[in-house]
Amino acid sequence: MKTFLPLTLEQLEGFPKEFPLFLASLGIDKLQWEKIKAEDSAKLAEVLEAFSALVWTDILGKSEYLEHRMKDGIACYFCGEEQMQLIYIRAATLDWTSASWYKALKEQWGQPSIDVRTGSKIYQTQRVEEMYALLRKGAEVSSGELYQELSKLLDVNSPS
Repeated sequence: MKTFLPLTLEQLEGFPKEFPLFLASLGIDKLQWEKIKAEDSAKLAEVLEAFSALVWTDILGKSEYLEHRMKDGIACYFCGEEQMQLIYIRAATLDWTSASWYKALKEQWGQPSIDVRTGSKIYQTQRVEEMYALLRKGAEVSSGELYQELSKLLDVNSPS
């Protein structure tokens, strides 16, 4: 079973230096690549899957924080080496898409309408695989600023 979805040909355009180097490492020149794209869908899929795995492993290997904004809440993750920590806040009364949601959250902090949960879990598979699974569900790589702010509000041990 594939861990990562392959990048599309359009997404490869975002790697104008890296992808040609990857092809060269496989012994594939520009003419061969054009032929593969036109005539060999199995080889095309194989190359895209291999490059995609490298890209996602590199990106997620360097990332520590994820955020997932939902209609009625937000989940912030710190992805350490051995385990993942979660801060989840649910509040149907907040507009999580507005620019002022954080200010509104602070104003409503402590109200019964704000449901806050924290937790941690040890990885069951590879760290990057679990992070990628969260991305597939709607999370995004983040700077960690929000996780750290929420950690301060909650007085949770922050990794920084």
